[in-house]
Amino acid sequence: GSSDTLIAAQIQNRVKTLGNAAKTEVTSSQVLPTEPDGKLKRIAVREQISATTAGLLAIFHDLEAGSPSLFLDNVTLRVRPLSLRDRNKPGNGDNIDAQFDVYGYSHVSG
Repeated sequence: GSSDTLIAAQIQNRVKTLGNAAKTEVTSSQVLPTEPDGKLKRIAVREQISATTAGLLAIFHDLEAGSPSLFLDNVTLRVRPLSLRDRNKPGNGDNIDAQFDVYGYSHVSG
C-alpha cells in the first residue's frame, strides 16, 4: 500500500475475506495508531470475530502464513458454549469470541 490508511484497509479486507471463507463473523474492526519501529512503521488493526475453533484456526494460519507477512498479538479468546439444540446439529462446535491485533510493517518514507 501507498499510505498507512490504505495498508490498514488492506489488512481489514484480508481478515474479512478470510473470515468469509472460514464462515466466521467479523463483529468489529478498528485501525490502531501507527507506531514507529526503527526504520519501519507498525500498522495494526484490532479485530473481533465470532468463529468455531476450526474457523479461527484457519484464519490465524492464513494470516501468519500468507504474503505479505502479518503478525498476531494480544489474542483474547472466550468460549461461548452452544445450546443443547445447536450442539446436536452436525458440524457444530463451540463458538469462540476472539479479539486480536493483526499487524504488518511498512518502510518509513523519507
